Amino acid sequence: MAHDPDGEVVAYLWDFGDGSDPETTTLPYVNHTYPASLGSFNEWLVTVTVFDSDGGNSTATLRARVHIHYSPPSVDGGEYLKTFVGEPVEFVAEVSPGTLPVVKVEWDIDGDGTYEIEVPNHTYVFTSPGYYRTTV
Repeated sequence: MAHDPDGEVVAYLWDFGDGSDPETTTLPYVNHTYPASLGSFNEWLVTVTVFDSDGGNSTATLRARVHIHYSPPSVDGGEYLKTFVGEPVEFVAEVSPGTLPVVKVEWDIDGDGTYEIEVPNHTYVFTSPGYYRTTV
């Protein structure tokens, strides 16, 4: 811990080591939010400089280690459907967010590997007979 015993502490200058602007406080503690990639391990060097009323200062550095756990979203596209050419079929995706909010739901209606639809619920009409493996 940084301290300066020959005077009254008047300020603490915090450099969080992540490229953000340094922060000055009058308290010996601070809150800071680090940018981090989910599921990764990140490490920063944090430096605090203590300034006293006599103009003296002292600096200490510590290592901040952050690991963010990630849980993926889950989706259920329903069960087997049977329909006829020309009749509408309603596709409904039940989505539960994980750690982050869901930003997009995509459907591959005809099983060709290309996502034709980008909404959770959609009504679709097949124009050709056949078996289709639909994925969401």
